[in-house]
Amino acid sequence: MKEYICMVCGYVHETDGELPDDFKCPLCGAGKDAFRLKDLCREAGFMLPQSENTGSF
Repeated sequence: MKEYICMVCGYVHETDGELPDDFKCPLCGAGKDAFRLKDLCREAGFMLPQSENTGSF
């Protein structure tokens, strides 16, 4: 299972595959290009939301 995190609001989307090209964040409406793989964000040192799915940092 892959976890993608919205870099705009912090929403985490779980999926078995890739995000579809027309994917939009259900919380803020950001497009697919605003999402990053959560594991890669951790490895790169990006700050992740303290409370996932709430958008609070």
